Amino acid sequence: MPEAVHLYCSWHRSLNFKFFFLYFNKNSKTTALYNKIANLPYIDKKENFEEDYQLIISDQSLTNSEKEYLADYYNIKEKWSKCYTKKHFSCGIFTIQRVESVHAIQKNHLNRKSDLQQILEFIKNHDYGVSLKNIEEKDTFLSRTKSKHLEDIELIKFWREKLSNYLLDKIKYQLEKSLNYKVNELEEFKWYKKPLIIF
Repeated sequence: MPEAVHLYCSWHRSLNFKFFFLYFNKNSKTTALYNKIANLPYIDKKENFEEDYQLIISDQSLTNSEKEYLADYYNIKEKWSKCYTKKHFSCGIFTIQRVESVHAIQKNHLNRKSDLQQILEFIKNHDYGVSLKNIEEKDTFLSRTKSKHLEDIELIKFWREKLSNYLLDKIKYQLEKSLNYKVNELEEFKWYKKPLIIF
């Protein structure tokens, strides 16, 4: 999708930082620096991010190659740091955790020797399990919020005849959540109409 906004998974970015600077965590003098680096993807405010980045880069413990490594990621911070990526509508999703959990389930149940019948059975059972989980999440969410009647919303009317009940329920759930968002104004007000992909 050429027009999609491509972002990096915050969790994986933090994990890569932790791995690259792992030896900092083994020394009590550099543990605070290690934690500061690992936390970069999760910082909410740009000024805090910039301040922490400058403190990290100016630390004498870092070698030139480590500073270059961080500088390379700093140059694309709009793709992985929460304070920059939150301008894109993502329903609050900044990781690929759900996809990773599906992959783990697939690895446990399927392999290259699985026949078509086993694959279809897995998909059927897994979709049913995911559907039940989504219904539970939706019911929990709706029990905690004052729900507006969604059936009269044009988006739901439009898709009612075109989608399965399962997909329609997912849209209703996301729509219900979006109607209850607390909106904060960013530096500039913009509409972002591009699809969002996190990898």
